[in-house]
Amino acid sequence: MAGETAAIVPDRPADRLAGSPIGADTAIASDKLLQFANAYRQVLQIIERREVEIKNAETDYLAARILRDGEAEALGVIQAAGLSWSEYVQMLNLANLDSEFGEEVAVALQELDASPRTAQLSPAPTKPLGSKIN
Repeated sequence: MAGETAAIVPDRPADRLAGSPIGADTAIASDKLLQFANAYRQVLQIIERREVEIKNAETDYLAARILRDGEAEALGVIQAAGLSWSEYVQMLNLANLDSEFGEEVAVALQELDASPRTAQLSPAPTKPLGSKIN
């Protein structure tokens, strides 16, 4: 992100950079981690809400439409959080593969939930939904 500076502590998995494909030897700035955690939390809410709508859909066509709308909403949330779809998926995969990074995400989620100034980002057009972090 142009113009932003973030403290990078290279020895922490949560500080791996999301610029290129995320792997064990890259660093993610703490602001990217918080962006991801915020987007992830909102995407989970979208998934949970849309699952109920899909289950209650009267036709397969309507269920597919609800799914597409949910995907569009999730992408909008991800982009509004300041992440690209690719960055989001890379960080989601890393959180699933790297238990230490997964813990950093869990801590960030707890911090967001505890913060009185965390606001929901407004939904916008989307793409595919991410999976839940195990």
